[in-house]
Amino acid sequence: MSFKKILQRIIPRLVETSEENQLPSLKQVFSSVTDRCNLSCIMCPRKKLYYEYNDIDAYILEKLFDKAPELSFVSLQQYGEPFMYKDLYKVIAKLKNLMPEGGKVGFNSNATLLNHIHSDKIFNSGLDILIFSVDGATKETYEKIRIGANFEKVINNIKTFVESKKKAGLDNPSLMMNYVITEDKIKEIPLIVEFSGQCGIYTIHYNYDRSNYDKAYYYF
Repeated sequence: MSFKKILQRIIPRLVETSEENQLPSLKQVFSSVTDRCNLSCIMCPRKKLYYEYNDIDAYILEKLFDKAPELSFVSLQQYGEPFMYKDLYKVIAKLKNLMPEGGKVGFNSNATLLNHIHSDKIFNSGLDILIFSVDGATKETYEKIRIGANFEKVINNIKTFVESKKKAGLDNPSLMMNYVITEDKIKEIPLIVEFSGQCGIYTIHYNYDRSNYDKAYYYF
Protein backbone atom coordinates (compact mmCIF):
# COMPACT_ATOMS: atom_id res chain seq x y z
CA MET A 1 0.00 0.00 0.00
CA SER A 2 1.33 3.45 -0.88
CA PHE A 3 1.84 6.23 1.66
CA LYS A 4 -0.74 8.28 -0.21
CA LYS A 5 -3.41 5.60 0.30
CA ILE A 6 -2.46 5.22 3.96
CA LEU A 7 -3.01 8.95 4.52
CA GLN A 8 -6.30 8.85 2.64
CA ARG A 9 -7.50 6.26 5.15
CA ILE A 10 -5.98 7.66 8.33
CA ILE A 11 -6.74 11.40 8.14
CA PRO A 12 -10.55 11.00 7.98
CA ARG A 13 -10.34 8.58 10.92
CA LEU A 14 -8.28 11.03 12.95
CA VAL A 15 -10.71 13.87 12.56
CA GLU A 16 -13.76 11.61 13.04
CA THR A 17 -12.29 10.15 16.24
CA SER A 18 -11.56 13.64 17.55
CA GLU A 19 -15.12 14.73 16.85
CA GLU A 20 -16.86 11.61 18.21
CA ASN A 21 -14.91 11.62 21.48
CA GLN A 22 -14.99 15.41 21.84
CA LEU A 23 -11.20 15.55 21.82
CA PRO A 24 -9.42 18.89 21.43
CA SER A 25 -8.96 19.98 17.83
CA LEU A 26 -5.67 19.01 16.18
CA LYS A 27 -3.04 21.71 16.59
CA GLN A 28 0.03 20.23 14.85
CA VAL A 29 0.55 17.83 11.96
CA PHE A 30 3.78 16.31 10.63
CA SER A 31 3.32 14.83 7.16
CA SER A 32 5.72 14.30 4.26
CA VAL A 33 4.64 15.80 0.97
CA THR A 34 6.91 13.20 -0.63
CA ASP A 35 8.88 10.14 0.39
CA ARG A 36 11.20 10.50 -2.58
CA CYS A 37 14.74 11.73 -1.95
CA ASN A 38 17.86 12.36 -4.01
CA LEU A 39 20.24 11.12 -1.29
CA SER A 40 20.85 7.80 0.47
CA CYS A 41 21.90 8.85 3.96
CA ILE A 42 23.24 5.94 5.99
CA MET A 43 21.03 6.59 9.06
CA CYS A 44 17.80 7.45 7.18
CA PRO A 45 14.71 5.44 8.24
CA ARG A 46 13.47 5.50 4.63
CA LYS A 47 15.40 2.25 4.12
CA LYS A 48 12.96 0.55 6.48
CA LEU A 49 9.72 1.94 5.09
CA TYR A 50 7.38 -0.84 4.03
CA TYR A 51 5.40 0.99 1.37
CA GLU A 52 6.22 2.44 -2.03
CA TYR A 53 7.63 5.96 -2.23
CA ASN A 54 5.07 8.47 -3.42
CA ASP A 55 3.90 12.08 -3.38
CA ILE A 56 0.92 13.26 -1.37
CA ASP A 57 -2.14 14.69 -3.12
CA ALA A 58 -2.42 18.37 -2.19
CA TYR A 59 -6.09 18.06 -1.21
CA ILE A 60 -5.34 15.55 1.57
CA LEU A 61 -3.73 18.16 3.83
CA GLU A 62 -6.41 20.70 2.96
CA LYS A 63 -9.10 18.27 4.17
CA LEU A 64 -7.65 18.44 7.68
CA PHE A 65 -9.05 21.94 8.09
CA ASP A 66 -12.61 20.68 7.60
CA LYS A 67 -12.42 19.14 11.07
CA ALA A 68 -9.36 20.85 12.54
CA PRO A 69 -9.80 24.59 11.89
CA GLU A 70 -7.43 25.45 14.75
CA LEU A 71 -4.50 23.62 13.15
CA SER A 72 -1.61 26.02 13.69
CA PHE A 73 1.52 24.12 12.62
CA VAL A 74 2.21 21.83 9.68
CA SER A 75 5.58 20.26 8.88
CA LEU A 76 5.82 19.05 5.29
CA GLN A 77 8.77 16.70 5.70
CA GLN A 78 9.51 13.42 7.42
CA TYR A 79 11.56 11.13 5.18
CA GLY A 80 11.64 12.73 1.71
CA GLU A 81 13.14 15.86 0.16
CA PRO A 82 10.42 18.53 -0.19
CA PHE A 83 12.12 20.29 -3.10
CA MET A 84 11.36 17.20 -5.19
CA TYR A 85 7.60 17.77 -4.74
CA LYS A 86 6.15 19.66 -7.69
CA ASP A 87 3.24 21.22 -5.76
CA LEU A 88 5.32 22.37 -2.79
CA TYR A 89 4.61 26.10 -3.07
CA LYS A 90 0.98 25.56 -3.99
CA VAL A 91 0.52 23.54 -0.80
CA ILE A 92 2.35 26.09 1.36
CA ALA A 93 0.21 28.95 0.04
CA LYS A 94 -3.00 26.98 0.51
CA LEU A 95 -2.14 25.96 4.06
CA LYS A 96 -1.20 29.51 5.01
CA ASN A 97 -4.52 30.71 3.64
CA LEU A 98 -6.47 28.12 5.64
CA MET A 99 -4.59 28.50 8.92
CA PRO A 100 -5.65 30.80 11.74
CA GLU A 101 -3.59 33.95 12.24
CA GLY A 102 -0.11 33.05 13.44
CA GLY A 103 -0.20 29.56 11.91
CA LYS A 104 3.14 28.24 10.71
CA VAL A 105 4.35 25.95 7.92
CA GLY A 106 7.85 24.52 7.78
CA PHE A 107 10.01 21.66 6.56
CA ASN A 108 13.50 20.13 6.59
CA SER A 109 15.70 20.01 3.50
CA ASN A 110 19.11 18.57 2.64
CA ALA A 111 19.73 21.83 0.66
CA THR A 112 21.26 20.00 -2.30
CA LEU A 113 18.54 21.30 -4.66
CA LEU A 114 18.32 24.78 -3.16
CA ASN A 115 18.96 27.44 -5.81
CA HIS A 116 17.89 31.00 -6.66
CA ILE A 117 14.64 29.75 -8.22
CA HIS A 118 13.61 27.95 -5.05
CA SER A 119 14.85 30.88 -2.95
CA ASP A 120 12.57 33.34 -4.74
CA LYS A 121 9.61 30.98 -4.44
CA ILE A 122 10.28 30.43 -0.74
CA PHE A 123 10.41 34.17 -0.07
CA ASN A 124 7.07 34.63 -1.83
CA SER A 125 5.34 31.55 -0.42
CA GLY A 126 4.94 32.58 3.21
CA LEU A 127 7.05 29.66 4.48
CA ASP A 128 7.74 30.20 8.19
CA ILE A 129 10.46 27.67 9.06
CA LEU A 130 13.24 26.09 7.00
CA ILE A 131 15.58 23.57 8.60
CA PHE A 132 18.76 22.43 6.87
CA SER A 133 19.75 18.84 7.63
CA VAL A 134 23.54 18.86 7.62
CA ASP A 135 24.99 15.94 9.55
CA GLY A 136 28.69 16.66 9.33
CA ALA A 137 30.89 19.67 10.02
CA THR A 138 33.65 18.44 7.70
CA LYS A 139 33.63 17.23 4.10
CA GLU A 140 34.88 13.77 5.10
CA THR A 141 32.17 13.20 7.71
CA TYR A 142 29.37 14.80 5.71
CA GLU A 143 29.91 12.90 2.46
CA LYS A 144 30.42 9.62 4.30
CA ILE A 145 26.96 10.00 5.82
CA ARG A 146 24.97 11.83 3.13
CA ILE A 147 25.63 9.58 0.17
CA GLY A 148 25.19 11.46 -3.11
CA ALA A 149 25.75 14.97 -1.73
CA ASN A 150 28.65 17.36 -2.23
CA PHE A 151 29.72 19.21 0.90
CA GLU A 152 30.98 22.37 -0.83
CA LYS A 153 27.87 22.69 -2.98
CA VAL A 154 25.51 22.34 -0.03
CA ILE A 155 27.39 24.91 2.03
CA ASN A 156 27.39 27.33 -0.89
CA ASN A 157 23.64 26.79 -1.38
CA ILE A 158 22.93 27.56 2.27
CA LYS A 159 25.20 30.61 2.43
CA THR A 160 23.73 32.00 -0.78
CA PHE A 161 20.21 31.53 0.53
CA VAL A 162 21.03 33.21 3.85
CA GLU A 163 22.62 36.15 2.05
CA SER A 164 19.64 36.50 -0.32
CA LYS A 165 17.24 36.51 2.62
CA LYS A 166 19.34 39.16 4.37
CA LYS A 167 19.47 41.38 1.26
CA ALA A 168 15.68 41.07 0.90
CA GLY A 169 15.25 42.24 4.50
CA LEU A 170 13.02 39.29 5.39
CA ASP A 171 12.34 37.79 8.81
CA ASN A 172 10.91 34.57 7.42
CA PRO A 173 11.57 31.81 7.02
CA SER A 174 13.28 31.23 10.35
CA LEU A 175 16.39 29.12 9.73
CA MET A 176 17.83 26.24 11.70
CA MET A 177 20.48 23.54 11.31
CA ASN A 178 19.61 19.93 12.11
CA TYR A 179 22.41 17.60 13.17
CA VAL A 180 21.90 13.88 13.77
CA ILE A 181 24.19 12.67 16.54
CA THR A 182 25.83 9.27 16.19
CA GLU A 183 28.51 7.79 18.41
CA ASP A 184 31.30 8.52 15.94
CA LYS A 185 30.19 12.14 15.44
CA ILE A 186 29.95 13.29 19.05
CA LYS A 187 33.37 14.91 18.73
CA GLU A 188 32.04 17.18 15.97
CA ILE A 189 29.27 18.75 18.07
CA PRO A 190 31.37 21.87 18.86
CA LEU A 191 32.41 22.10 15.19
CA ILE A 192 28.81 22.17 13.99
CA VAL A 193 28.24 25.26 16.15
CA GLU A 194 31.13 27.06 14.48
CA PHE A 195 30.10 25.75 11.07
CA SER A 196 26.49 26.95 11.47
CA GLY A 197 27.66 30.40 12.53
CA GLN A 198 29.84 30.63 9.42
CA CYS A 199 26.74 29.89 7.34
CA GLY A 200 24.81 32.65 9.13
CA ILE A 201 22.52 30.29 11.06
CA TYR A 202 22.42 30.53 14.84
CA THR A 203 19.86 27.92 15.85
CA ILE A 204 20.78 24.23 15.93
CA HIS A 205 18.62 21.18 16.59
CA TYR A 206 20.57 18.14 17.73
CA ASN A 207 18.76 14.91 16.87
CA TYR A 208 19.64 11.29 17.48
CA ASP A 209 20.18 8.37 15.14
CA ARG A 210 16.92 6.48 14.53
CA SER A 211 18.25 3.97 12.02
CA ASN A 212 18.05 1.07 14.47
CA TYR A 213 14.33 1.39 15.19
CA ASP A 214 12.44 -1.87 15.05
CA LYS A 215 10.57 -2.28 11.78
CA ALA A 216 7.25 -2.41 13.65
CA TYR A 217 7.62 1.31 14.18
CA TYR A 218 6.90 1.86 10.51
CA TYR A 219 3.53 0.12 10.42
CA PHE A 220 0.29 2.04 10.90
